[in-house]
Amino acid sequence: MPVATVGDFDNTRHELKTAPPDGYVVIRRLSYGESLRREALSTNFTVDGNSNAKDFVGNVKIDQEAVAQFDFEHCIVEHNLTDKNEKLLNFKNPADLAKLDRRVGKEIGDLIDDMNNFEEDEEVKN
Repeated sequence: MPVATVGDFDNTRHELKTAPPDGYVVIRRLSYGESLRREALSTNFTVDGNSNAKDFVGNVKIDQEAVAQFDFEHCIVEHNLTDKNEKLLNFKNPADLAKLDRRVGKEIGDLIDDMNNFEEDEEVKN
């Protein structure tokens, strides 16, 4: 029978260019349920209007901070990144994520996005 769940076999180690000499992260692929939760976090759409008027105002809010916290918390299964006191960063803690060097965070975020880009995976297969 084909395996249709996410497992340890989906974990990939990535050497980080922005954390020399030996910074790395091990990233796991999100499950379908986790990707749905991530999408729900990423957008908030509201519509305001008067029931007597034909005009409505829509607003879309994208919460990049919440999505990044979700990604780092759920996708990074191992790393060797520390703060200036050589304490291992805990990406389940928003304060540790906030301390992360912007370049390192961007590189990791891009790796997470690449690994979890289902649309791109489908394009490759077609």
